[in-house]
Amino acid sequence: MIINLVLLFIGILTSIGKVTLNSPYLSIAFYYYIFLYLPGYFLAKVFFNGKEINKLEMIPLSLCLGYIVFAFSTFFAYSFKLQISLFSLIYCTVILLWMLIYMFYVKKIVKFEYAKLDLTSLQWLIIALIAVTSFLMADYFGGFISGNFLVQVSGIRKLVSNGIIEQRCCFIKDSPYSLIMYHSYNVFLAMISYLSKNDPVKIWIYLPQFILPIGLIANFCFARRLFNSNKLGIIYFLIFFSYNCLFNIRAPAYGAAWFHSEFSACHNFTAMGVFMPIILIIIMQYLKSDNKKLLILLPSVFLAQGSVHLYVQSKTYFILFTLFFWALLIKPYFLDYKKLFKVVLFSSFGLILFFYGFLVLTPNINPAYSVYNGPGGGYPVNFYGKWPLTDMKVTIFQDPFVIIGTIIFLFTLPFVKASLASFFVFTLFFTVYFVLYNPFMMRFGGMINPMFERITRLHNIVPFCIAMVIPFEYIYRKRFKKNGMIAVLLLIGVLFVLLLQIKSVPERLKKIVYTKEYSLKQLEGNKGFHDIVKQTIPDGSIVLVDLPYTTWWTTYFPHYIVAHTFPFVFPPNIDPTQRHDDVEYFYKSPFNEKSREIVSKYNVDYVVFFNKDMEKVPSYLKPAYTSAQLKIFKVDFNNEPAK
Repeated sequence: MIINLVLLFIGILTSIGKVTLNSPYLSIAFYYYIFLYLPGYFLAKVFFNGKEINKLEMIPLSLCLGYIVFAFSTFFAYSFKLQISLFSLIYCTVILLWMLIYMFYVKKIVKFEYAKLDLTSLQWLIIALIAVTSFLMADYFGGFISGNFLVQVSGIRKLVSNGIIEQRCCFIKDSPYSLIMYHSYNVFLAMISYLSKNDPVKIWIYLPQFILPIGLIANFCFARRLFNSNKLGIIYFLIFFSYNCLFNIRAPAYGAAWFHSEFSACHNFTAMGVFMPIILIIIMQYLKSDNKKLLILLPSVFLAQGSVHLYVQSKTYFILFTLFFWALLIKPYFLDYKKLFKVVLFSSFGLILFFYGFLVLTPNINPAYSVYNGPGGGYPVNFYGKWPLTDMKVTIFQDPFVIIGTIIFLFTLPFVKASLASFFVFTLFFTVYFVLYNPFMMRFGGMINPMFERITRLHNIVPFCIAMVIPFEYIYRKRFKKNGMIAVLLLIGVLFVLLLQIKSVPERLKKIVYTKEYSLKQLEGNKGFHDIVKQTIPDGSIVLVDLPYTTWWTTYFPHYIVAHTFPFVFPPNIDPTQRHDDVEYFYKSPFNEKSREIVSKYNVDYVVFFNKDMEKVPSYLKPAYTSAQLKIFKVDFNNEPAK
């Protein structure tokens, strides 16, 4: 307790600028601990009764419950547009008060005791080795500076630059609407960047090693509860780690980047890799113990997950509603569907942020936006006449893991009433596949999401790694009494897939070029260029820059732009098509009257040209910086000659 109080005191000193933790490693670890883990740790001791959770589960659980405190505090900060330093000071003070209240009052009322964790020495060694290996791998590969990085760091940079927590679009100036509504994760990373004086890009690059091990532990804890076995939990742990960290099957940049270098650095993995298994653990614990405090906790955990990633929250609800539907239909022996209904009922209160986004903000959506609904990256949809179907080649037949998982799913039906793991695998496989490969469901879904992007991504929650453990469970528990050979054949199939993929691991990892060292070079190697732009163009300026450069301009500079190469990043009330066309026209004919009207139309402050020779420019463009490769002009219509 004394150490925690000292750390909080240091946090207060960093908030008022007396101390700065410049090291990215130290600052990320420090703020993760005092801002998230510490409040979540004491909150867990209030909501969980004695011997309901173990020490290993407490690690990811504390992180998730800490986000509850942080998410509600972030809503407060957004509402009053607090300065980051002031918010940090208030937040540290609140945590300090909460710790003192717990220590002198709550602790005497609530009797908390850890559950026993009967892991063997070998099992502890496996967990420790994988956690350390994942940390070292994540540290080597770093955060991939593409994909999610482009959007998220743009938002983080605006918060850091302004020093104020407010709900604003990070691309269009003076637009109050943002696709990332009340985003607690971006505020958290902005606070680390702001207080440690580290560039947001650097924070992103250093992030994965702090999140990935916790996510792996969360998934192990979920699996050991699902299978009710430490041994089977360890097998899942090894398969999950191998698929996600070693085999690099669904890697970005055609395998030239590490899968988790993008996944772990962004809010996606926090919401799906940490929150999702922890929410399922809380649900399983309530169904087991009938601890009513967990019912009260669930909507807040869902809400915190939504404030990190709203779409992943909806996928977690999809899992919950799917389990409840099939529990009503099948009535498995191990599941009380009446208690599960209470879980559904209480958890649904966490949808408040989702409803706010899609009901309250919907009237502000420009009709043109429906063309670009949702970010890119979903699975291709093939049309057979007017009937759409998700492409099986990139889903079911995407890789050997999914293929063997799908085969195993077909053999789980006889055991759905007796085995929680079989019930979990069967219901999710069947329901997701029913949606993705049912032309009626897909056509209906297309009315809601014209690009099908958010629908096809349901494939991400198909538990094929869990399915690969099922043959081990069947043999371990002797479920196939008459047809034991089926379980053996399934097990051989799983082992064959694993051995086949392990053989290619060195080649796959060697192919990766986008490492942490590479990403840092992009930041530090271009320091001269970045310094010129930052010294020439003030923060918050509207900059007209050619479309190819818009992909990364706002991630490295605290400016606003006119158009973006990827139109889906704009807020829902902005029609991106006209902006895109105007910028394209300007850079084809930059000095005619129509181009002048474009500059005026969007209140442009600065115009940027790369590698362009020009002898004469309009008088309203005043040179701010000139070199052979880069030319920056300040817009000044007062500089034009009188007509």
